[in-house]
Amino acid sequence: MIKFIDEAGVKVIAGKGGDGCVSFRHEKYVPFGGPSGGDGGKGGNVVFVADSNINSLLDFRYKKIYKAKKGENGRGKDQHGKYGEDIVVPLPVGTIIKDSDSDKIIYDLKQKGEKYIVAKGGKGGKGNARFASSTNQAPREFEEGREGQEKNLKLVYELFPILAKRQNQEAKTLSGGEQQMLALGRALMSNPRLLLVDEPTIGLAPLVCKEIAQVLKSLNQEKGITIVITEHNVNFALTLSEEIYLL
Repeated sequence: MIKFIDEAGVKVIAGKGGDGCVSFRHEKYVPFGGPSGGDGGKGGNVVFVADSNINSLLDFRYKKIYKAKKGENGRGKDQHGKYGEDIVVPLPVGTIIKDSDSDKIIYDLKQKGEKYIVAKGGKGGKGNARFASSTNQAPREFEEGREGQEKNLKLVYELFPILAKRQNQEAKTLSGGEQQMLALGRALMSNPRLLLVDEPTIGLAPLVCKEIAQVLKSLNQEKGITIVITEHNVNFALTLSEEIYLL
């Protein structure tokens, strides 16, 4: 059965925090030279961003794991490690992010350019300079960096909401309008840049014609697909976009 809901399972792993450093300055009359170990850098985040140039989750069927960079370890002379680099993962606008175990919705990327940190990097560990005190002037304690968040996720994307609502109707005896909706869905599976469609016939119910018009208009304006319509009724075509060409 043709499905208009695209799904993919992925694993995201944020970067581990860098370890703190144990180091001592070389200064005369200072015990062990004085502590100078810097802190480790924070691990990188895994960030999802809504990208209007992506129309499916096809890439996620081949790459399943997305991992951010580890934070750098601290260094001597009170130098802190650099933060780990974030990994930014583009997703189609409208992608729903779910926990794969509970199926609970974590976030919905509704707007173009919207970002969401889905896994946060681990905190960097403290260097030995942080443990200096009046009673412990030459500490050798330090902290290891903390692990970043790790999650198994399910990504859900409706290739087009109106089409998704009709995905269970294919087994039934379909009306002319439903057949046209299914034909649109099949065409969208290949991510076309140009779509040739027959205008909804005048015998269809007005509400069905309106739904089809909404699909075509959104495909053109939101997805950037050029729509070419064979014209039966100019009034229908004029409800769409100037970018739609009439034959």
